[in-house]
Amino acid sequence: MFKHLKIPRSFHQFNLKNAIIWLGLLMFGIYVGFPSKEFITAIYIYLLSLVLISRLNLFLKIALTFLLLAFFGWFYRQYFLLIPFLALVIYGLSYIKIKNRVLTVLVVGILTACFMSLSYGLVKGEFMSQGSREALNKRRVERGDSNAATMIVSPVETDTFHGEAFGIVYGFFTVNLPVTGLRFILKPHVIAFVIWQLGLFIYLLYLYSIVLKNKEKYLHEQWVFHLLFAYFVIQGVFEPDLGSAVKHKLGVFPWIWLAFYYNKGLIKRPTKIKRYVFKLAKNN
Repeated sequence: MFKHLKIPRSFHQFNLKNAIIWLGLLMFGIYVGFPSKEFITAIYIYLLSLVLISRLNLFLKIALTFLLLAFFGWFYRQYFLLIPFLALVIYGLSYIKIKNRVLTVLVVGILTACFMSLSYGLVKGEFMSQGSREALNKRRVERGDSNAATMIVSPVETDTFHGEAFGIVYGFFTVNLPVTGLRFILKPHVIAFVIWQLGLFIYLLYLYSIVLKNKEKYLHEQWVFHLLFAYFVIQGVFEPDLGSAVKHKLGVFPWIWLAFYYNKGLIKRPTKIKRYVFKLAKNN
């Protein structure tokens, strides 16, 4: 899979970037290397990644990616339907000239998710995280599920808009900056998940800030980051526990691969056609 996405020449060097990817590949092989929902997701995201690294023009790349995400969301995992819309919002925000674009993108992205949940609640009668994560975790507690220890449960009830908004913000930080998971000091696998997610998210923020400062240079590459951070925001709405959060991140690992090596020439541009003009010599 990653061979077709291209392996950078510096992949063998020991540094923070490669260490995060190496650990991710190890977990990818353990949790996604056999038929499962995450396996199907990873294969599909890999196919979308082939579109992103192709020599199609940028409009066709994004249009095709959005259509394929909508198809996947409609027939398999519904929350993927939200990624194109949220990615477009993030893309628009990235053009606003402010000092800290990444922070603004995250804040407005989370606020957008809150208002999407409000709209959903007005139609369906319950908010998105209330009807998915919170309802699932309540059933888990009732039946004594083994994953109950690492559940993501909002400290406030999510049956009001302000409670739902707080739950989404809480979920976003718990999923992407899971410092609360450090309390599981006697569970090495949980600590490994926490350290990996912290390193992954912080390093992606750093890379994203570089890309946003050089948007004209990275017109194609920026979309991988828009899609990834849209996905991270959506995880804050739906993820039920820390273990599921890691597995679902591994499902989009092809995107993470492209983001980490955005400046290694993995993402191609359309081939420019050279036009030759021949002049006929005049007879004297």
